[in-house]
Amino acid sequence: MEYYFSIVFFAIIVSTVSQEKPECKSDCEIELPFMVKTCASVCYASPEDTSCICTQEGGSSAECITPKGEPCPDVEDPKDLTSQTGCDQMWKDYVNAPHDESEAYTYSMHYNPVNGSSVYTCRFLNACNAMRDASSADTINGRRRCDTEEVKVCEMLKHEDFPLPIQFTVCTHNTNPYETKALEGTVCYPDIECNAPSIRKDDTVTCTSSKDASGNDVFVWYYDSKDGSNRDENILGDINCTAGPKLRIAKQSGTRLSCLNPVEATAPDGDGKLFYVLDQPNSCVFLCDGIYIATLVFEVRNGQAGWWAETDGGNAELVEGCLQCWPGYC
Repeated sequence: MEYYFSIVFFAIIVSTVSQEKPECKSDCEIELPFMVKTCASVCYASPEDTSCICTQEGGSSAECITPKGEPCPDVEDPKDLTSQTGCDQMWKDYVNAPHDESEAYTYSMHYNPVNGSSVYTCRFLNACNAMRDASSADTINGRRRCDTEEVKVCEMLKHEDFPLPIQFTVCTHNTNPYETKALEGTVCYPDIECNAPSIRKDDTVTCTSSKDASGNDVFVWYYDSKDGSNRDENILGDINCTAGPKLRIAKQSGTRLSCLNPVEATAPDGDGKLFYVLDQPNSCVFLCDGIYIATLVFEVRNGQAGWWAETDGGNAELVEGCLQCWPGYC
């Protein structure tokens, strides 16, 4: 009996659906991090425009199948459908898979008198059409795309396998650009400061419009450094923070530098004076006449990347330039 009424219902829809989109019952807006404009709407569609049907009855888990009875693609973790929120999230995940052909979803609940339980249904539709002679009081049953133009977004940033990567995770709109595309105008800030390259906390990367080689509009991450040196417009991901500026340790009598990655003394200035030059991430023990002075380590502390000198007392101080056991060499 239940199947009979379903067939009659679709027959009625087919005969009364128009090809016009129904009016929006809410603002046409983006709900971040979903990068498609949608609005609440009253959607109808014929069976052939239905791509996935998710059903949950009573206390059971939701099951999602296509009209052909096959598992819905890219719906591996059905949400709880006892509220519309679960249907909304599943559809957005489905569109992001991506399924650009999906135009809308509908959500409904009815009572099954046979077993005395509620049945919740979420349908993904490839079309959202208006019903001819539909009442303006019809119940809002889902959301549909309402894009009048393509949403302007930048591609996601990429994590890089650098020893000390600079990442851009603090952004406007609560966007994480490593997990989702970002809207035009999104501004992100570096998570650490670095001396090489020179990066400060108030530097920014902004999703902004540009032109490709053919003159077409594209959206890129534009880096703006506060020292006035704009970098490559098309930032793709993390930036490598190296050990600059270089830290020198004067090779004097009694000086010893024992590093995790061994460093040989050189004469960088060509004047015969020898220095241990630390220009790559490392960890070194610095001694003078066999007396422990400090452990030198390149890392991030208090948001600042650089060479830190750790002493026996547990104190750490950011050091730059040149260190020497005895004055007058550096």
